[in-house]
Amino acid sequence: MSMAVQYQEPIMAQAPTSSPPHSREAEESVVGSVMINPDVYYECAQFLCADDFYIHRHRWIWEAFTALHEKRAPIDLLTVADELAVRGLLEELGGPSYLTALVSNTPTSLNAEYYAKIVEGHAVRRKLIHSANTIAQLAYDPETSVEDVQELAAKSLYESMQNQKGTGESLGSALSRVYDRTDENARLRAEGKPLEMGLMTGWVDLDRLLQGVGAEFFVVAGRPSTGKTSFLLGLAKYAAMNQGKRVAIFSQEMTNDEIAERFLAMETGIDSQKIRGGMLEEDEWPIYTHALETLAGSSIYVEDTSYMTPAKLKARCMKLASGGGLDLTIVDYIQLLENGVRKENRTQEVSYISRQLKLLSQELKIPVFAASQLSRAVESRQSQRPILSDLRESGSLEQDSNGVIMLYCPQDKTNITEAILEKRRNGAIGTVELVFRSTTTTFENAYKKR
Repeated sequence: MSMAVQYQEPIMAQAPTSSPPHSREAEESVVGSVMINPDVYYECAQFLCADDFYIHRHRWIWEAFTALHEKRAPIDLLTVADELAVRGLLEELGGPSYLTALVSNTPTSLNAEYYAKIVEGHAVRRKLIHSANTIAQLAYDPETSVEDVQELAAKSLYESMQNQKGTGESLGSALSRVYDRTDENARLRAEGKPLEMGLMTGWVDLDRLLQGVGAEFFVVAGRPSTGKTSFLLGLAKYAAMNQGKRVAIFSQEMTNDEIAERFLAMETGIDSQKIRGGMLEEDEWPIYTHALETLAGSSIYVEDTSYMTPAKLKARCMKLASGGGLDLTIVDYIQLLENGVRKENRTQEVSYISRQLKLLSQELKIPVFAASQLSRAVESRQSQRPILSDLRESGSLEQDSNGVIMLYCPQDKTNITEAILEKRRNGAIGTVELVFRSTTTTFENAYKKR
């Protein structure tokens, strides 16, 4: 007699039944320390805000500290009790006696910063749990796309790992760093060594003009076939191979394989057509295989997704930043990005995209270089040298960017491309010449290093 097999629901992992991560002792010690020595409020406020406290009455006390600080009032047992009474919370948290007990039970205010970091750590864990639950709900929802779930997951993970309390500081602290950097660069210059000034391009004359690129949004603009992609790939290759930078390249112009072929041609100096067609000479194969190994060891991430929005791009970059790190992002090109948000016209869409790229550079504190088309208006003028107003579809590209580099190929100069630094928010502008090698799609210095 056959037995009917009964279906059983799969056993699912159960969430812990204990309360969310927190430390009552650490929270009590933080607020107690501040009432013992109000000066430690400033040390703890670097790490904490009211929402970081799990226990409500400790959150209310921290809010009272903050209110007193903003009113420039002293922080002590009396003023804190009065502030809480005004808010109607004093009796609910246990009255003045609870505040007195906090002070009495705090071991020492000398360890306030250590206690604050414990509280902050538990707050981060709770945020991760909240994000995980939200992501799980979305993942179960068939109406939510997989891409949206992935974007939220990457964003939540990255934000939970960042210090959300801001980066404010005294001017003196910033001035101290500026002095140290100036002093170090003066020493390196005196010793004839390269200066540590951020991202370099590898093109000598352009680097003299730029003096390094920091957390800035740069637009590389030009008409079709002026070498925008070659310029960006050359920049990426130098950053990764010569400066050890971790680079992400997002292209809707080329596939990942085509980008790889471009890099191989740049690294080997072998005609890209020969590489593509497998027409290498016998003595070129060792060069080719060596370049493969060298490039494979670099920290370059490439993505040729056909539909890319600023939100997706940001999520990818955040995932990379929270993993091995990210030092440079390249986008090829702006007009091919989808805005992901419905706008009235294309100008508004491009404005939205440029603003998001600007915010990406600020949030991740890395350079972002993006290619952009120039309008056809440049070809109808007697002088076809581009100017800022030629940026296609949006004046916001000029407004949002920290720098604009325009590529121009003078008809009277063979193989010469002018890189026109038309805008630099915090630096000089000018024009440099680069030599373009069409067989390897490579830009080279027009002049030897001097």
